[in-house]
Amino acid sequence: MYHPSRDEFVTAAAQGNLIPVYRELCADADTPVSAYAALGGGDYSFLLESVVGGATWAAYSFVGVAPRAVITCRGGQAHATWFDVEGGGAPRTAEWP
Repeated sequence: MYHPSRDEFVTAAAQGNLIPVYRELCADADTPVSAYAALGGGDYSFLLESVVGGATWAAYSFVGVAPRAVITCRGGQAHATWFDVEGGGAPRTAEWP
């Protein structure tokens, strides 16, 4: 099931909001690592887990692949690259001091 529902999404989007959309999955036979591997990884992919203090099980996991944009910060500078450019053009970049 996707959250929010389509109707909730349309209502919130009409207000100009950025709406996170997520899907809950039953993965009794999968681990976060096997789910991440099944998605194929790739550049800028990630797996974040809530494991604390050497616990065996995580309370939640976040998996991300194929980002639309990446922001990196180093040495007091931020650099952003947008990969999903409208019209299929080359990635756009921006830097801030």
